[in-house]
Amino acid sequence: PPTSTPAPPPTSTPAERPPPGPKLSPLTGLPITEEALAHRVVAVKIDNAPGARPQSGLSTAGIVYEHETEGSVTRYTAFFLDSELPRVGPVRSARFVDRDLVQQFDALFAHVGGSQAVLKDLRASPVADMDEFFYSGHLPYVRVSGRNPPFNCYADLSTLRHEGARRYDNRREIGSLMFYDQPHDSGPIRSLTVPRGGRTTYQVEYRYQPLTRRWQRLLGGIQDIDAATGVAIAVENIVIQHAPIRITEVVEDSLGSRSLAIPTTGSGPVSVFRDGLRFDGTWERNDAKKVTRFRTASGTQLHLRPGRTWVHLLDIERQVDSV
Repeated sequence: PPTSTPAPPPTSTPAERPPPGPKLSPLTGLPITEEALAHRVVAVKIDNAPGARPQSGLSTAGIVYEHETEGSVTRYTAFFLDSELPRVGPVRSARFVDRDLVQQFDALFAHVGGSQAVLKDLRASPVADMDEFFYSGHLPYVRVSGRNPPFNCYADLSTLRHEGARRYDNRREIGSLMFYDQPHDSGPIRSLTVPRGGRTTYQVEYRYQPLTRRWQRLLGGIQDIDAATGVAIAVENIVIQHAPIRITEVVEDSLGSRSLAIPTTGSGPVSVFRDGLRFDGTWERNDAKKVTRFRTASGTQLHLRPGRTWVHLLDIERQVDSV
């Protein structure tokens, strides 16, 4: 009798794997090249006194922290990853707040000295310190003409990374801010003002641009322009991070002004502005080496819009006005 040949067992075709997505910057959540992603983050201490304006490089920073120093004068700690500008600044002295801020992204920290107490505190920490005073030849730094001291020191980001790799080879993996990956509706808020007491020179206002979904920044009533790029500064996210700020006994200048202690680890109230919307909730960061997280009032994770972020560190009692 005829015999039947059994059919061969079906073979399974491996499921096609989707192509890998683009690499994203931990600072902005935007696509970034492999080369730029391999860079070490650089944090630069930048002055905001009237003599320092307009500053160079702020429009290319992924994250900028603005905080008070003494007498309502403000200063910036700006974080760069995909920028290689040769002139960022003016670079000024460190403050107590920088010790923990810089560790957040394991950044090389560019600054020009600081008070003895601040430098002692900084150098007892794991911060990769790139103080200008370390370089008698000024390799990563340049003193430019056309600016009066102390507003004439600028940092070269590429050289800072090169010198940082020679000085510090113990870099670690860093976390990322949390960004959403789906578009959101635009909200009704059109402007917000960051309170700075009676010092209108340091008053910051943001105006929301619905077409670009960015917040245009005004400083002292004037549009804030980056001197290095000629670009008006506009950002996707504004974070108002409240903390119990206190005055220390450390004297910072010849006028007897005392330094501030601004905690950025722990938790506290926060207001996040993105897409024309305001979200009130809580910031939390239990370890200086961890990235700050934001939660809504109900406790859910609050995501930022992919793009650049400015964080304003304010005392708990100061509130922003938004309309």
